[in-house]
Amino acid sequence: MSAAGRRLIAMLVALRPAWRYLSVALGLLAAAILVIVMLGNDRRSFALQVQTHGMTIEFLGALARPWPLDEAILCLRRPRQSGAAEPGSDQAFCDSRLYDEKRLTSAIVEWPDGVAIGITHLAGGPGMEIDILPRVDGGEATRLRIEGVEVPVHSRLVIPADSWDVIGEIPFSGLITLGGAVESSVGDHLIAGRFEAREAPAFRRSPVAVTEGTFFTGDVVRLSGPGRLDRVTTGFMTPTHGDEKGNGFEVIAYSGLGDSALEIARPGVAPSIIRPSWSDRALHDPVVLGATALLAFLLASVEVFRGIAGLWHWCRRL
Repeated sequence: MSAAGRRLIAMLVALRPAWRYLSVALGLLAAAILVIVMLGNDRRSFALQVQTHGMTIEFLGALARPWPLDEAILCLRRPRQSGAAEPGSDQAFCDSRLYDEKRLTSAIVEWPDGVAIGITHLAGGPGMEIDILPRVDGGEATRLRIEGVEVPVHSRLVIPADSWDVIGEIPFSGLITLGGAVESSVGDHLIAGRFEAREAPAFRRSPVAVTEGTFFTGDVVRLSGPGRLDRVTTGFMTPTHGDEKGNGFEVIAYSGLGDSALEIARPGVAPSIIRPSWSDRALHDPVVLGATALLAFLLASVEVFRGIAGLWHWCRRL
């Protein structure tokens, strides 16, 4: 053996008592990483991609841009029903017993915070049908004006299919529910979709994808959380084209980082709450994976050096 080799082995033997302490230190570091992963954090976001026949939006947040409508029909709800319906081609848009009709061209619709709408796009229907909904808590509805006209609750805005094709993507920001109960006769159920959950641990600012999944036909999807801002999503709706005309419309939505979870309601079962677990973080976070691999390498190296030092010490005693 060369002199350099003997000096290296002599150094390993001299440091032999320290190898045990180094092993303990690395083990404690691995335990600390595991604790951090298991504790998790309350900062996560969700990305949703859904094909659906309907959704509801309660507008909230400054990221919702105005909707430029090339053509639309505004059905203003009357205080009470009057007379019999008048025959005509406009029956598909506004029932004259319930609504006063106003045609809109090149209109800009701005949705104030607090306004709630229900959107449906039925196979073979006239396009996007938007119902102005009352507040869920029963309070006074936020005032809505379109083209200088005050729009009461239970009014309807119809965007013909051709007009929606011209508009393309329609943005929104607020509290959303994707799909409706399949037991209802509205036909606003969700068709299919997928989601991705991202988390930003305390030791890193940028979020990483930690879990993903799919939605099934009939699911009703919404975000849950302790505060309204935790449940705000921003995104856009886009019409389907060609052979997919009867397949509702597509929704792309993103939530900001917050203490949120994904709630999925399915017929006949209790709602499922989707929140990333410690195992999701351990299996998908590249920082955790890299740190684990490095610790495993260091622990293996320590054990190898301890073995070499021990073997040399044993040989010297022979």
